[in-house]
Amino acid sequence: MSKSVILPLYLTTGYLLGLVVWIVAGCLAFVVLLKIRRAWRKQPKRLRWVNLGLSCWMFCAGLTALELYFAFVYDASDSFNQTHVSNRWFQKHVVANEAGFRDDHPFPPTVPPGVHRVCFLGDSFTFGHGINEVRNRFSDRVGVELERAQPGKYVVNNLAQPGWHPVLNMGLLKELAGEGVQMHTVIHTICLNDIEAFDDRTGSYYQKLGRHSPSFFLFRDTYLFNLAYFRVLQLRQPEIRNYYNFVQESYNGRAWDSMQHLLRDMHHFCRERDIDLRMVLFPFVHNLGPDNPYESAHRKLVEFCEAEHLPVLDLLPVLTPHAGEGLTVSAFDAHPNERAHALAAEAIRRDLLGDLFRLDEK
Repeated sequence: MSKSVILPLYLTTGYLLGLVVWIVAGCLAFVVLLKIRRAWRKQPKRLRWVNLGLSCWMFCAGLTALELYFAFVYDASDSFNQTHVSNRWFQKHVVANEAGFRDDHPFPPTVPPGVHRVCFLGDSFTFGHGINEVRNRFSDRVGVELERAQPGKYVVNNLAQPGWHPVLNMGLLKELAGEGVQMHTVIHTICLNDIEAFDDRTGSYYQKLGRHSPSFFLFRDTYLFNLAYFRVLQLRQPEIRNYYNFVQESYNGRAWDSMQHLLRDMHHFCRERDIDLRMVLFPFVHNLGPDNPYESAHRKLVEFCEAEHLPVLDLLPVLTPHAGEGLTVSAFDAHPNERAHALAAEAIRRDLLGDLFRLDEK
């Protein structure tokens, strides 16, 4: 669970030192300008220059106040985690357990006899990118409901990591199984952009994205100008605007074949070890509504899971009726917000894990 920590601890020493020097210099400049203004008050021509200097000082003071706000108060993430503000959000809200996962539950290799462990795998959607408190994620909500329905019989762990995809999750499963970690049920959450791991264009795409990192010190080292820089970049650069079109195209080529092969291997791997693998498909929550261009990708994934006899829950029809409620973290962060997580948790409880909730009835 997120800890309440004094925000300046997340700012670098160099930034704080530069900020102090700037503020001290500004105060001295203000005092000097006032003294000059008093000395030249009977010289109108010179006084105009002093007043211009004071106007410039007030403008810089306003920018400094905004900088202080974005450095010390403003708390938000963004989709690609490019800004200093978003990086600080991670520093403030992401607390890992002893196993290195963002989870307020420990992750020991084994669980007590009679206890069933449910593990959630996935990427930033499952990790809770933009969700301040882990208790508001769908995995943790499911865990609370399981404990309420079957006290002491389940332990739920979230093993998700931002940017992870099925290849990395498969590697994690192999690593944990090799270490003898008990996993009874694994919920693998698929986001549509997970297919980028199988697309040859992905590497060059992120290389192009990385070239836009600012070099000018104001854009590189501040919070206000750094945020403004990347906001403008998001609007102007086709690599960012067309990202989701790039994902859509991947489901019509060899990347889709490779993804199916990997998911099939994951299913077989789990089945051989008596791990109950189930799938959740998360849509792009910023693009819900009629004529969703990604419906075909959802159908392909659902049909694949059904052919594999792999339990699957597609959240597209679950979330679409609520599109008007605003299900993204913000206008600049397309990850699902707390409301979307709550809807997903209810659907998972009802439509994917109903048998676990009714265990006593068997």
